[in-house]
Order: sequence, then C-alpha cells, then structure tokens
Amino acid sequence: MISGFHAAAYSMVLLRPKMQAVFHHVLPLALPGILTGTIIGMARALGETAPLLMIGMKAFVATPPDAQERLALYQQLLAEVGAEGE
Repeated sequence: MISGFHAAAYSMVLLRPKMQAVFHHVLPLALPGILTGTIIGMARALGETAPLLMIGMKAFVATPPDAQERLALYQQLLAEVGAEGE
C-alpha cells in the first residue's frame, strides 16, 4: 500500500483509532480486489470439482440413457481417454 495514502487516511481521522481509518478508507478501495479474488477462487474450485461431479453422476443414473445422452456420454469418454490413447 502507498505509505502516503496510509498517512493521509490516518491523519484524516486525527485522534480516532487506526482501525477506523482502515475500515473507512483502506477497505473500500481494496474491496474490488477482494471480491475479484473470491470470485476467481470459487470459479477455480468449481472448475476442478466439475469432472468429479460428472463422473459421480454416471454412477447414480437411475434410467438407461437414450440416444442423445449416450452420444454425450460417448463424447465425454472420448474427451477423457482420447488424449491418453493418442
């Protein structure tokens, strides 16, 4: 953080606690970066667990797949094994 900005924010609140300067000046400016990091982290976690959910979903299918579902499952199987088989 820029030391001049921190000093200016701290001097604006004069004799008030330092945490008030953080909550009123520093945190509002840092909030977009915090939210961006949170969203990217959640997207990464969901992206890494999606294949596991798809594989787990295959184990719990109650009815046999119809023609379109078989095609989708076959394409997924080719995508997973195709790179290793070549």
